[in-house]
Amino acid sequence: MKVFLRIFAIVAAFSLCAAVAGMVIRIFKTRMTKYYKVY
Repeated sequence: MKVFLRIFAIVAAFSLCAAVAGMVIRIFKTRMTKYYKVY
């Protein structure tokens, strides 16, 4: 049971980091497209 909880905690932390990174990348892309309207 402890191993399962540890794996669940690792997966939750990884998904949270991925969600935060995705938000940052999305905001950065929108700002880049606002400043440089090339495409």
